[in-house]
Amino acid sequence: MHKPVQLKWLERLFVNYEGARVIHFWTMVAFATFVVPHVILVLADGWDTLRSMVTGWSYRVRGRHGRE
Repeated sequence: MHKPVQLKWLERLFVNYEGARVIHFWTMVAFATFVVPHVILVLADGWDTLRSMVTGWSYRVRGRHGRE
């Protein structure tokens, strides 16, 4: 984070620069805590899951995982 020059009002929204840094840090921790396990789960399930999340379609054949 850089010290604000043009967006001074945004710094004041978090009381001061240090307050903005604390909020930024804990928001990034929460985001990483959510994203990292989900990416691991997608990779554990296979590349087709990741591809289907990005493209919207899958190569999986119906019934392969016991579902018809």
